[in-house]
Amino acid sequence: MAKTINLNGHNYTVISPTTQRARRILSAYLRSYDSVLDQVYGRCSQAKRNAYEYCRDREREFGSYDGVITGYNTCTFSYAFTGNCKGKKWLIYITVAGDYAIDYGAI
Repeated sequence: MAKTINLNGHNYTVISPTTQRARRILSAYLRSYDSVLDQVYGRCSQAKRNAYEYCRDREREFGSYDGVITGYNTCTFSYAFTGNCKGKKWLIYITVAGDYAIDYGAI
């Protein structure tokens, strides 16, 4: 079973920072400049807007402001941001499949 961690009252699945997946997520985060849905979709459904607000709520829990849309297609998008909690900087990655945390300093 995957390891989970509670950060700011929300559970995240931990992704090992030494994996290719973690490096791909970091790369997508660093190269994205799209921070709002209108930049990638123009017009979109209320379901996507609700999902985006969910991501922004998680970001606000960290007091963060650097969130970006790291990938998207016609049905879904992924969102990432950094934040500090429990003495570490975390890269938080949110997709339709789940909410993930990566120890940023260890990537």
